[in-house]
Amino acid sequence: MVLRRRNTDKWFSNFQILLVTHGLLGRGREERIKVAILDSGIDTQHPDFSDEDRDRIKEKVTFISSDTDVDTDGHGTHIAAIILRLTKNVDLYIGQITNTPSVTQREKIVEVRYTLFPCRNTENPLRKLQLIFPKALKFARTQWGVHMITLSFGFDSVRSPDTMGDEIRQCLHNGIMVFASASNDGGEGSRTYPAKYSGVVCAHSATWQGSKANGNPGLEGGRNFSFVGEYVRPIWPVKNPSNDNRMKYKSGTSYAAPVAVSVAAFMIGYIRKKKPGYAWVIKPWSPEGILTIFRMMAVRIDGYDWVSPTRYLKYTKEEKIMGDLQQYLG
Repeated sequence: MVLRRRNTDKWFSNFQILLVTHGLLGRGREERIKVAILDSGIDTQHPDFSDEDRDRIKEKVTFISSDTDVDTDGHGTHIAAIILRLTKNVDLYIGQITNTPSVTQREKIVEVRYTLFPCRNTENPLRKLQLIFPKALKFARTQWGVHMITLSFGFDSVRSPDTMGDEIRQCLHNGIMVFASASNDGGEGSRTYPAKYSGVVCAHSATWQGSKANGNPGLEGGRNFSFVGEYVRPIWPVKNPSNDNRMKYKSGTSYAAPVAVSVAAFMIGYIRKKKPGYAWVIKPWSPEGILTIFRMMAVRIDGYDWVSPTRYLKYTKEEKIMGDLQQYLG
């Protein structure tokens, strides 16, 4: 286990080196990518965050009766830290939709009272969810105007009317890519919603070498992307690494989803650097463009389509990358 943790740490370090090597520091306004995290909130005072990291957290909104500066579970903080560590061209917008230890059960999200948008006809707790989560998505789409949304939770089924699906489809229609975790139930479970919706990047978890995680659900159709999600600890080098207040190693598709966001942000920055001003028929930063880029990058391992920029750029010449992009994106 110690070796696996070290290898994942090394993969993160190599990813960071790519940012510097290719000058993807996100210093220009046109380079910034706005990402919404809808989760348990964020602890901005966490010792793993620097002042620079906090500056990249542009706005926080709670959709429940809680404090925007409190993350009682730490799940959302961990996800935000992954993206902050693996990107330089991303700004974060935090939507707190739960304050419970788990967001895998529909009822867990709806037990809290919704405050930003007044709830009506909420005697049915499932009705509360249909108001809370879709409106959080809508807020990210219309008020923040984000480019990507990451959702590290899942539901076994959808209700009628499917307001969650309607809003996700609207996000995709507006050019906002949605990323979601597959689920962690292994062969006993299946891909959950919203990852199951068409057009959403469903993130499965893999080791630093692309081997599948035991918690992944079974393969479904032609969309089985996997990203590093095992033994993930998004910390920065410090003099006292044994500090108990620092983030711990965690595994699962919840943590593969923000890695997927980071890979997309990296490739968008890479393409913009290499082809500034190019008139793409299909924009690389569009949902269709991102899915196409992931298919280009993927290698089949254990049945899943593993996507890793460290592997891809090591074995693929720039000329081929640009040629493939022009072939598939026009």
